[in-house]
Amino acid sequence: MNKFNMEMLHVNFGMRTGETKPIIPRKYTLTHSDVTGEFF
Repeated sequence: MNKFNMEMLHVNFGMRTGETKPIIPRKYTLTHSDVTGEFF
């Protein structure tokens, strides 16, 4: 298994959320591209 590379992680915030506007409870989904190997 490869080490997790933070530079390949991209974050997209949904409507009415952001870095300074949290929604409680916040949930995360991690997925990746089979083509590029990038995480989303």
